[in-house]
Amino acid sequence: MNLFLDYQIKFIKCLKILNTKKIIVLPENLNSIKAEPPPKNQKSDLSFNAAMILAKLNKKSPNEIGIILKENFLNIFQEFEKVEIVKPGFLNITFKKLFWSDYILQIIYKSDSFGSGSVIKKKIQYRICISKSYWTFACWSLQRSYIR
Repeated sequence: MNLFLDYQIKFIKCLKILNTKKIIVLPENLNSIKAEPPPKNQKSDLSFNAAMILAKLNKKSPNEIGIILKENFLNIFQEFEKVEIVKPGFLNITFKKLFWSDYILQIIYKSDSFGSGSVIKKKIQYRICISKSYWTFACWSLQRSYIR
């Protein structure tokens, strides 16, 4: 369970659908398209760089590609509260409060297996801190050791 990797996979599936519908053109290699934590000065939960990566290939500005992606993402992902287009071509995504409460419950219920998998075989500390300027929803520190 990796929030950024999970959404990167979901976003790429969405991009492939938009490509099939001839809304956008995708490169053969999608390795440079990433979902990552936003910069510290941005008040969002997730940052996605596809608008910047796809702009040149689609012969549009990153902002134009961002608008296309924003509209489609808001229709597809009901858990998004808002999607902002930020220069030079990022989509900064904020999740709804309900998403975070459900996500934290998943972590609690899967505490013994959360974060485990065949890729990582070392001690991991999970810190989930969701904070907005107008409210603090939750701040959890979870620490588990995974030795497999």
